Amino acid sequence: MTHEDKRKHFIAHSRKGMKMQVVDACKGVASYATVIKALNNPSKYKSKKEQQVIDTAFEIVNVN
Repeated sequence: MTHEDKRKHFIAHSRKGMKMQVVDACKGVASYATVIKALNNPSKYKSKKEQQVIDTAFEIVNVN
């Protein structure tokens, strides 16, 4: 599963407040702006930070 597929899965299955859970989980790794950009912007190329954010978001949506 590519990072873009994971991002789309998060957007499709996330509930209210989940983006803030991702922001909290990524404290120290990425800034608020980087997290929101990674989750909102479709793109084939993602930086390592954005890839980490998307992986974290995917884990959060699948756990909840």
